[in-house]
Amino acid sequence: MFPAPLVITAPHFLPGETETLAALCDRFGCRIHLRKPQADPAELRRFIERLAALADPRLLTLHYDAETAAETGLGGFHAALPAQPASAEQLLSRPLHRLEELDDPDYADADYVFLSPVFDSISKNGYRAAFDPATLAARLQARRRPFDVVALGGISPRNIGTARRWGFDGAALLGALWSRYRTAADRDLILRLYEQNLQAWNRQ
Repeated sequence: MFPAPLVITAPHFLPGETETLAALCDRFGCRIHLRKPQADPAELRRFIERLAALADPRLLTLHYDAETAAETGLGGFHAALPAQPASAEQLLSRPLHRLEELDDPDYADADYVFLSPVFDSISKNGYRAAFDPATLAARLQARRRPFDVVALGGISPRNIGTARRWGFDGAALLGALWSRYRTAADRDLILRLYEQNLQAWNRQ
């Protein structure tokens, strides 16, 4: 469904961010999750329109706002239950935080889900890994689910391969990228960091 890893944006706007995200899409074809929970709606729409002019909008998923996701022609929508997808053509993703939710039929409409936190978070202090590794791996490798499962939380080159060995279908990068980003001059650094994670995933 998607090349690993996915990218989730920083929660706030960053200098030169649209060009950096477009460069990730162009070079790696990765799916970008646009998550700006405190953004002004008008500012968020302008951000999306700028990005969609630079990158394939089908590679973009918007969090929370189904109407804007549909109106701007984005390829995906992400929201917790009970929110429904904006359109049948869009990929739908959901957040999960408990292994038991993998068996919940209410999530069967999702194309993929984020399970978190898998490792200690890079971007959130004190947000610790929530799962026993052996139990998590056994549950994922049983493959009893209608959707793909993406690892979220603390993903970096040192552990992304572990996530794949445990049975995750993909992984999502957040703090591993944006904690190092300050200005548009860091764009090449972000591309290198993404490539390091991609290579580590593909080695498994």
